[in-house]
Amino acid sequence: MSFQKLADGINDKVSTNIAINTKDKAIIKDTIENIVNNIKALNNVTDIDKITASMEKLIVNKSTKLEIVTIEHRLNEIIENQNINDDVSMLGGDNTFVPAAG
Repeated sequence: MSFQKLADGINDKVSTNIAINTKDKAIIKDTIENIVNNIKALNNVTDIDKITASMEKLIVNKSTKLEIVTIEHRLNEIIENQNINDDVSMLGGDNTFVPAAG
């Protein structure tokens, strides 16, 4: 299943859930759209798989605003760390930090 189809499935599930109010449905839809757009920035297959697995759980489990926003935050953290590592690599540096002894 493509990531876009997965996102569409979650959006469909949310849109038909009468327990979620209209305002939260709009927030969830926007957040899912952000996730779909931002996942394209990931380079690491493992990171993509982690986000995809989290999204797949939303198809089976209850899709809440908190769950979806948490996935978006996790994705943003991964992208931020990836960008930091890329910047350090471009400078020819070592992205591992070893504190000085005593």
